Amino acid sequence: MIPYSFEHDPPAPVIEITIANTLNRRLRQVLPALLDSGADVTAIPQHTIEPLQLYPIGRMLFEDLHAESSYVYTY
Repeated sequence: MIPYSFEHDPPAPVIEITIANTLNRRLRQVLPALLDSGADVTAIPQHTIEPLQLYPIGRMLFEDLHAESSYVYTY
């Protein structure tokens, strides 16, 4: 059973994930991840990109909950 996090309102299922640099697997970080079966993309916190030395491989147009669009990098 996946535990629910009460840090979310309403409480939501959370799992632990590992994000790693594909070229240097020693650069990795374990983070809690909110499970959202209706999500179209998977997002990571901005503060994880620099320490893991991640490099963007593309960009995509992203529309937020307020219908505002902006380009974001994909990793």
